[in-house]
Parts: sequence; C-alpha cells; structure tokens
Amino acid sequence: LSSGQRLHNLYVLMKQKIKQFNIFESKIPSTDEHDIRNTILSTRLFIVTLTVAVIVLVFYTSLIDQTRIVIIKSPTFEQYATLYEKSSETLTCSCTQISIPYDKFIHLSPIYHQVCSSQFITDKWFKYINDSRPGGLIYTNDFRWLGLFQFQILENFCQLSSKTIDDELLIFYSQTTHLSQTATIASNITFQLQSQALIEQFQSTTKNNFLRLLQLIQDITQANKLISGLNTNYAIWAYNYTDFLFTTFVTQEYNMPANCICQVTYKCFQLSSITSFRDYLPGFLNGCFLLSSLLQSTLECWYNQTCFKQLIYEMNVSTTTTTTNFTILDPSRNNQYKPNTTIITIVN
Repeated sequence: LSSGQRLHNLYVLMKQKIKQFNIFESKIPSTDEHDIRNTILSTRLFIVTLTVAVIVLVFYTSLIDQTRIVIIKSPTFEQYATLYEKSSETLTCSCTQISIPYDKFIHLSPIYHQVCSSQFITDKWFKYINDSRPGGLIYTNDFRWLGLFQFQILENFCQLSSKTIDDELLIFYSQTTHLSQTATIASNITFQLQSQALIEQFQSTTKNNFLRLLQLIQDITQANKLISGLNTNYAIWAYNYTDFLFTTFVTQEYNMPANCICQVTYKCFQLSSITSFRDYLPGFLNGCFLLSSLLQSTLECWYNQTCFKQLIYEMNVSTTTTTTNFTILDPSRNNQYKPNTTIITIVN
C-alpha cells in the first residue's frame, strides 16, 4: 500500500475508534445496540462536561490573587513603610523587643508662660518694688507693700513648675511599653493614637499632682489659722493701759465677695492699689493670704503699656538709684491665654 492509502486507513480507523469510544462499557459486552449507543452517548457527554469544567477551573484560577509569603529580616523603617503602603492588609511584622522605653519614641518640650522668662521675676523688678515702699503705716491693699512678695511667689511658681515637670518627665521617660511575645507593629494611625493617649495621661497626672499639693498647702494654712506676718488675714492691735500691754487680733475684712472675713475663709479678696493711685490696679488682688490672692489675680496691667506706665509713675521710685527700663508682656504671645486670664488658670 502506498503511504497515502495507509494514512487514509489510519484516519478511518481512528474515526471509527472515536465513534465507538465507550468508558462505560460493561465487562461482558452487550449485544443490544440500543444499550451500546446509550453508553457511547454518555461517554461523549462526560468528556464534554469534564472539558468544560477544566476550562472554567483554569480560567478562575488565573483570575484570583495568589498569596506569596516573602520574609524580610530586619527591614529598615523606610522598607517597612513601603511594604505597609503596598500590602497593609497582609503585612505582619513581629516586634524584636517586647519592652520599649517611652523616650525612644516620645519627646516632650514644655513651653512656659512668658512671665517665667520676663524681667518681672528677677531681682531687678523685686528691687524696684522694694525701693517704692513708703514709710509709715502698712496698708494691706497697697501694691508697694505686698507686690514684692506676690511676685516672689510667682517666681517660685515658675521654678516649681519647671522642677515638677522635669521630675515627672524623668519618670515618664523611664517607663516602658509592655508587649506580648507575639506582638506585631501597630499601624501608623494606631501608634499615633496610643502615643497621644500616653501624652495626655502624663499631662493630666502631672497637673493633678501639682494642684493637689497646692490645694493641700492652702487648706492646711487655713485650718491651722496661721497669722500672716503682713497682717493680711489678721491685724494685731496693741493697747498700752497703765502698766499693762494688751494685744488683740482682729480678722481682716475684704469686699470680694461682700463682707468676706478671713476668720471664716481664706477666699476673700480686693483689688490691689497704691494709696495715691486714682484707680485700683486692674485684675491684681490682695487677700487673706498672698498665695490665694495671687492665684486669683491677672497680669493684665503688665500687658498694657498705658497701665504699666501709670503704675511705674505712681510707685515714684527715684531713677537715680533704680532703673525703670522694663518691657511689658507681649499680648501676641501665649495665644492660649488672654491678658485677663487668672494665674490659677495658667497654673491649671
């Protein structure tokens, strides 16, 4: 046979085999043509169904994302940030340390009120007030008598605030985060929120501790009925009667609130003034105790050039012995606080 004839015979044979292909043929060949035809049709249907299923499976597999695990040891922060941006949902990064000091990722820089860096808590201002004191009687609402001690208290407030915050920061920085062995890096937003919560907790704790101590000092002073050496809560009157000297203590009375007496409460105040001053010193108070009256005072006159110049004029200090070159507080600084903000609000 020629090669063409052989190929034709092979084609006919293959065609016949395909037509007769039957995977459901029984072990005992059937002679029933109807049964044979049914099993052949079933075979063809099975093959078509299987082919379609394989095609669908291959197509579906090509569409879905395949997760590939890539391990990067000790990545830099820049590498981590890039990976997080690309694969935030699947990225996991275990912590190499389970205890991290706060000072490794938090740094706080306290900003103090401008009065704490001004001339008004320096010896220059203290000397100026001291040189303005007149002779004769002491007036419990005269700024020239009491202002020196109040500004010295203000200086101590600035120093105590700085010392308290520095001490609390040392404690805060020494504290550490405590993570589990399987802890992973938090997202940037979560980290920022957690850090902000730590900072707010530190601020609240430091402030509350300071205010509790301040309140305790005032309460103890009032409860023990301590007498001020400046006669601000009790006035001492001495009477010379023949051969006897009688001494009596008279409680001081102030007009804020009306008819307020120091024997009952230390929260009695009145506006400070200078005896020859036409008006009271705006916002600056005297009272039963210098500390409590200072806390309720404002520094608005020290923000106002006109008011401060009038105060300097009324203090009437000789310029030959004392300089009057003082710079008032800048109202554009410390925008959080207005000039009429009380000192206790600033302390808070």
